Amino acid sequence: MLSADKKKELKSLYKLLNIKKQNDELMNEALTHPSYNSERNNLSAPDYERLEFLGDSVLRISVSEFLFDKYPSYPEGKLTKIRSCLVSDHFQDSCEF
Repeated sequence: MLSADKKKELKSLYKLLNIKKQNDELMNEALTHPSYNSERNNLSAPDYERLEFLGDSVLRISVSEFLFDKYPSYPEGKLTKIRSCLVSDHFQDSCEF
């Protein structure tokens, strides 16, 4: 449950960004860095990492679908290599396909 102060802060953010009211709990989770909870010894509080996991998965499937449609003659291995160069947690200097 969010405090009244936190809800007020989020309301100000929505106004500043000119967006409609959102799900305050979800927005708070999306904006919370894990270190914030760690510093407050509140490790069970939600942070953005679960949402980041979901977003990464959506990005991977979107890129996979694009590559699958764009390059119908490419085998699975080549598509995987291209996707891993495009969607990677670590920058890769040697992305050749």
